[in-house]
Amino acid sequence: MKIQELHKQYGPIVRISPFEVHINDPQYHETVYSLTSPRNKSEWFLKYLNVPKSTFATVDHKLHRLRRSAISPYFSKQKVQGLEPLLRGKVKKLCGRVREFSGTGKPLMIEHAYTCFMTDIITEYTCPQCWNYLDIPDLFPEWHKTIKDVMEIGMITRHIPWAIVPLFFLPEWFVSRTFPKVMRTKKYRQKCDEVARAVFQGSKAKDDTLEGEPSTHPPLFNGLANARLPPEERTEERVNHEIVSLIGAGTETTANTLAVITFHVLDKPQILNRLRNELGNTGVIFEGLRLSYGLSHRSQRSSPEGPLYYKDIKIPPNTPVGMTSVMIHHDESIFPRSHDFIPERWTDLQERKILNKYLVAFGRGSRQCVGMK
Repeated sequence: MKIQELHKQYGPIVRISPFEVHINDPQYHETVYSLTSPRNKSEWFLKYLNVPKSTFATVDHKLHRLRRSAISPYFSKQKVQGLEPLLRGKVKKLCGRVREFSGTGKPLMIEHAYTCFMTDIITEYTCPQCWNYLDIPDLFPEWHKTIKDVMEIGMITRHIPWAIVPLFFLPEWFVSRTFPKVMRTKKYRQKCDEVARAVFQGSKAKDDTLEGEPSTHPPLFNGLANARLPPEERTEERVNHEIVSLIGAGTETTANTLAVITFHVLDKPQILNRLRNELGNTGVIFEGLRLSYGLSHRSQRSSPEGPLYYKDIKIPPNTPVGMTSVMIHHDESIFPRSHDFIPERWTDLQERKILNKYLVAFGRGSRQCVGMK
């Protein structure tokens, strides 16, 4: 990692571009990602998502707080506990799909299974209708590719915003053959467009669901369309951006964490045996989160109301300051043998409290992942 090399050469604070600073000091993380002080995000960095009206990609601190207030009730501990029947049903279906591969000699791409699994959970809870990707016979490898493609294409458009735009106006058969990643991304956005339209058609119903569509819980996106927000925050485009953001982020990160845990549990029989004997032990989950990183890239914050101070260095207001979860999770002074999967490091409750401070897979501060519960 180039940033890591720069820190080894120049120390814990490095100016990595004309307008951005990167800090490698776990003790400073809670200052950058403050829970109490206003923090804006980097507009340049968020370009790759192309969903500026989503909560995740909102730059301004105050506007983010307004948008988050509309969705956070759906991710409260009480709400999540109420989803247990839904989760059990999806887990049962996932296990059934995995058993289908037993004795066939065919490889099971566990990431594909988990991607479909998480998509079905998220869409069941947030959309008027579940996408039912677990029902697709081959576990829909194209969908897993799509999630990866969205991120990869975004890295290009962050630097060259106009690079992909012309391709959206070319015939689909041509784009599909020559730029399949762009085509998959386009189809995903089109599907989210359809969901947004369905939300606004169904939001007129008294029970916040599509007419004739039974639901034991009002879908999140229907609630967002009817939330007590200013009119400009209840547009179809705004809901569309939230759909793209929540489904994309909630699917990829969690599916990746589950895949990392599965690999290490199966790779080390002693971990599997311990997990079976101590199902209440959450060390495996904590260690899986640590080694899957959440968002592995740097995520900048800026202080709009005053400068930040790192030791004797003054960082001017509105300067993007980033830190990287990968570097914190592999800090050997905090996590010895950091590249090894060691659930035992989380066993002692006092030690766990200390380590939790440096487990930043969900981010920290007022913009911490809304779905972490």
